[in-house]
This record gives sequence, structure tokens and C-alpha cells, in this order.
Amino acid sequence: MSEKNGNYEILHSINLNGEYGIVLGENKDAIEGYRYVTWIKNDRGYDQGHYFGNKKQAYVSLLERSASSVEISLNSYYYKQAAFEDIEAIMNTIPDVTMEQVSALMKDKRFKAIAYNQFLKSDDAEDLKYRLEDEYHKYTSKEEAQNENETEEQEEIEP
Repeated sequence: MSEKNGNYEILHSINLNGEYGIVLGENKDAIEGYRYVTWIKNDRGYDQGHYFGNKKQAYVSLLERSASSVEISLNSYYYKQAAFEDIEAIMNTIPDVTMEQVSALMKDKRFKAIAYNQFLKSDDAEDLKYRLEDEYHKYTSKEEAQNENETEEQEEIEP
């Protein structure tokens, strides 16, 4: 038999220290907007309910409340994810940069760090595009120079 609180069946529970945790419950018969809930489970029982009509929102609440309880901020994670999506979208508007090149750059940790730094410095999308285009040309010029040096070194080594 599954755990219940009133008419809510507890679907998931994240235990934070044995006596304290965050739970997600579902009441299939609840009125609109109240089908799902997240509660803090403590020595008083189930406390501080946050109610949702959408299961995905309830799961986000479960994770955010759990992370917050152990002093982890998911906001910075979401912010960075959104920043990288903006960077990728803007990179795809730069002339002569293919989608394949953008995809490869977005997998390159060094370029992503440079691009994110420019994102933080930019005033708006136009400024960010200018900054990213400039960084792209610097980055690719350095890579080309490095590849030429490696080729020259190889030619010197081979008899």
C-alpha cells in the first residue's frame, strides 16, 4: 500500500536527513489546479503545500525545494542553460558560420566559456552578436595558426 496524505497519494519523496524531506503527491479527483502538490515532510507531518495542475511543474517544484533545502540554487543552472541557448541562436545568425560549426563550438568548453563571458558583458542581442562574431573570428584564427604550426613541425620531423 502506498503512502497517502488525505486524498493525495505520495508519488515521490526526497529524504534530506532521515526526519525531513520533500514529497510530491497526486489527487486524481482534485479540482483544477490542485491535482499535484509538493510538501515539506517534517516532525509535524506534511507542511507548506505548493499546488499545481501540471505534473511537470510539480516535479520542478520537488527538485527546486529539495535543492533549496540543501542550499543549492538551480537558478544559476537554468540561467546558464538559457544563456547557452541564446548564444547558439545568435551564433546561427552570423554570416559564413554553418550550423555544423556552431554545433561543434557549443561542444567546445573553451569557446563556451568565452561566449558565456561575452553574454554576461553584452547589453542586448545586437551587442552580443557583435561580440560573438568577433570572438568567433579570433578563436578560429588561433585554431588555424595552431594547425599550421603543427603541420610545419611535422614536416620538420619527417625525413
